[in-house]
Amino acid sequence: MKDLDGKAIVSNLEAQIQILISAMNQYLDENTLLATSAQSEALEQSLQSQARQLADLMMALQLQKTMVSLELQSDIKAFLKHCPRKYRHCGWRTINIRFSGGSIVPLSIAYYARNCDQKKKGKGIYPALVLMGIHDRCTSGLVSEVSMTSAALCSLDEAREVLKGRGIKLNIKTIRNIVKRFSSRARLLQKHDDTVFKVDTETIKNRRVVVSVDGGRIRIRETKRGPKTKKGRSRFKTDWREPKLFIIYIVNDKGRQDKIFAPYIDGTMDGPDALFSMLAYYLKKINVSAADKLLFIADGALWIWDRIKALFSALRLDPSKCYELLDFYHAVEHLSSIANMKRQWTEKQRRAWVKKNRKRLKQGQSELVINVIKDICKGTQNKL
Repeated sequence: MKDLDGKAIVSNLEAQIQILISAMNQYLDENTLLATSAQSEALEQSLQSQARQLADLMMALQLQKTMVSLELQSDIKAFLKHCPRKYRHCGWRTINIRFSGGSIVPLSIAYYARNCDQKKKGKGIYPALVLMGIHDRCTSGLVSEVSMTSAALCSLDEAREVLKGRGIKLNIKTIRNIVKRFSSRARLLQKHDDTVFKVDTETIKNRRVVVSVDGGRIRIRETKRGPKTKKGRSRFKTDWREPKLFIIYIVNDKGRQDKIFAPYIDGTMDGPDALFSMLAYYLKKINVSAADKLLFIADGALWIWDRIKALFSALRLDPSKCYELLDFYHAVEHLSSIANMKRQWTEKQRRAWVKKNRKRLKQGQSELVINVIKDICKGTQNKL
């Protein structure tokens, strides 16, 4: 791409904005009535597309004006003083920036590099983009929308289709890279800036806090060592891994989730110790010691329960306010497993036994259920 002058880009953007505004004003001047629903849908899509494009161009214009401002140049000098390496100004480069409306607009940005790296591609930096919150050549609004859409939907393929409907055309690889790098920056900022995590501790005071921990199942694609395929592609493996997850929320007097408190959901692939370290961080931030009660819910996994006491101790919580509960549905799942091991029982007998003891568990008769299980396990070598 040929490097363009910043003033030329500003003039070009202003001209494009005026053309779009004139085109949208024609709809008001023509005063044409809509005859069919198809015309209505087509007009709505056209106006939305033009509005998104207009917003992108106006944002690009403001960014370009900011890039050449003296105020930003002063901030860049301060930024470079804190860099571990010495960089010098190497001119202006024209690069494409993606905006939240789906437009790709070229902007002229100051380029900095070390003396030995001036002619090497990808070795320099664009401090102005960092200061403006633009990473991976995408605006912060676009990165935020892509990340939230990807997190809300079941797959990146679904996220791509939804974003495409909003005028944002990205392939799955680009979406994956945007989301991964955004989450890495967010995690890094969370670790080094305490002001990022802002919680109204009054919301927790004298309320019932629930913490639930569980393990999941996910396949991770990892590149294999060794020779590549005939087409020159790296071989890979997709072994099953268990992500460790937790959720923190508040319940009301009826035991239902209270909507005044947005739940915190997080997880890690680094193992149980890393997860409980994160959990302790979150509970300290929300000042869980001010809660009336803390209920910890999980399944029967030992990696969870072996760390509960240490967590409560590290948080200096009052033991009389802390409760531990085995998740009801996981317990029922184990009842089904026990019933399936009784091969002499018919399917009807198994269902009746599970239903009866499920009802006992729901009524709080856990000790009775345990005794029943011990009775039916007498004389068997199965590990129940």
